Amino acid sequence: MKKIEFDDSRKLFGAIFMTKTFDSFLISEAIIDLGYEVTVTGRLKTEASPVSEVAAVSEETRYRVCEDTISWGTVREFINGLLPREGAPKKVKLVFKAPRSQFSKFIESNGLAEDNVEILDMFINVHYENDSAWCASGISVSNAMNKSCAIKWDEKVEAFLARYGGTVTA
Repeated sequence: MKKIEFDDSRKLFGAIFMTKTFDSFLISEAIIDLGYEVTVTGRLKTEASPVSEVAAVSEETRYRVCEDTISWGTVREFINGLLPREGAPKKVKLVFKAPRSQFSKFIESNGLAEDNVEILDMFINVHYENDSAWCASGISVSNAMNKSCAIKWDEKVEAFLARYGGTVTA
């Protein structure tokens, strides 16, 4: 995991809220404090959810069965409409996840197939509070001892966020 900080968060939040840059990411959590808290869980809620059909299996298996989280592009304009036109929210927390369809592409394009590791999740956490913005990259894999996926994901996220003024601090 890497912590990436931003001296000026306007480029980052412009990309998140005003462009389609993050639209293909899934949003598992969005919390925005505007003096009142707006929370989006990102979980699709349907009666015929594949998750409910496999309730008897382990939590890890249920987690991998289906992609039941909405994309940021689905809710971006709605959330953007809640934001003040002047100034900034008091606090923002966004948890972006890469779609599972990208996991095998990530493994192949980074030469990680030989590592025999299964990716469970890839995410970018975005935080803003007290005029300070930072992000953290993270990845969850089946073999936690193998760090090659984490290193590659951190590098990809670092390069991606550098375009918006992010620099690694930890």
